Amino acid sequence: MTSYTTAQVRNLVLSHLGVLPTGETPAAADAETAEAAIESVHARLDGLGLLNWPCCAVPSSVLFAVSYLAANELLDIYGNSDTQVARIKDGAMRGLTEIRQQTAVANSGTTPALYY
Repeated sequence: MTSYTTAQVRNLVLSHLGVLPTGETPAAADAETAEAAIESVHARLDGLGLLNWPCCAVPSSVLFAVSYLAANELLDIYGNSDTQVARIKDGAMRGLTEIRQQTAVANSGTTPALYY
């Protein structure tokens, strides 16, 4: 499975926010802000027990989920249109659901009930 570096995720986050045109390099302040949001998302997912990857190697299966969650954290910093805000919030909600589904323990079958 392919994984993405923090820098690659950062650029995707800034792209979601409309701050970084495709193929451009972010300003240092924007890069630092986006990386802090990614680390915050990583710590929060770890606290919820939903994390099974390092911050510097985000799997492709959760790339968009993590990027939308981080972009959602930065909505107050960057002025976005109502359409962008709705798209990012929707992406963050779907992303969290996706991460929960991917990290859920599969049903192992039936378990007998014990009655006392």
